[in-house]
Amino acid sequence: MKTNFSFTFREFSGSLADLGTIIPFVVGVVTVSKMPITPILLWFGIAYLATGIYFKLPMPVQPMKVIGAIAISQSLTQREIVSAGVLIGIFFLIISSTDILEYLEKIIPKCVVRGIQLGLCLVIIIKGGEFILKDLEFGILSGFFFGFCIFLKRDWLFVPIVLFFGIISGIYAHGIPNIALTQIKITPVIPDSNEVISSFSVVFSQIPLTIMNSILALSLLIKDLFKYEVEEKKLARSVGIMNLVSVPFGGIPLCHGAGGLAVHYRFGARTGGSNIMIGLLFVAIAFFATSELLSIILYYGFPPIT
Repeated sequence: MKTNFSFTFREFSGSLADLGTIIPFVVGVVTVSKMPITPILLWFGIAYLATGIYFKLPMPVQPMKVIGAIAISQSLTQREIVSAGVLIGIFFLIISSTDILEYLEKIIPKCVVRGIQLGLCLVIIIKGGEFILKDLEFGILSGFFFGFCIFLKRDWLFVPIVLFFGIISGIYAHGIPNIALTQIKITPVIPDSNEVISSFSVVFSQIPLTIMNSILALSLLIKDLFKYEVEEKKLARSVGIMNLVSVPFGGIPLCHGAGGLAVHYRFGARTGGSNIMIGLLFVAIAFFATSELLSIILYYGFPPIT
């Protein structure tokens, strides 16, 4: 496996491929919890940068799906989200220092892990169909561009083209937004004991999915795509550190994911350079995006799930 960093347009295209998962969840959580969005974007950028440099792979960084879904459906507060994220971080940091994950990797049949990968593919297909039906004209146009890119054998161009047209439609509707340096307020959030206790049910719901998808399935997919082995312990440690460092200071619970790696790879990402590019983009948006620019990027580039 090559360990160098590539910074080509193809890598950049692949780096954008998972935004369709990230942005709708972020918008949904921010809408119901009233969390400030700029620290969330900043921590996403830092996590992408750190994991790209450490793993030297297009390592996906995603919101935790179960916690995100519960936060949206039950209108969790930021303090409740922080409680869940910190507990998750502690759990995965602890098991990363044991042999539990290696034991699970041996006793869980590969067909089960493959089934999870297939299930994630089906979820992506279904969610894509829902997005198309919400905006049929734009969905048909996106399908046309995807087919055209495949015809040209440049399918990795699809993501930036569709994102570009989404942002252009936002500019057409609202005009050119102002861009200015913004102040990011990072304030520690400390939940009380009741909020910590109430978050255990959310944590227990998230842990099995994270172990299977973010660690076991992801490790197997890395072997398939890159012929390179990343120890399950390293992935668990990464999940633990990301959450313990970011969540108490304005971030949301983060993980990796086999589906995220699949789409990064499918649309051109092959090295850690893709993580560095998308990480710098997140950091730049966090520092320079005004409310008008954020509205265009978040609501026209991607549909929120609220």
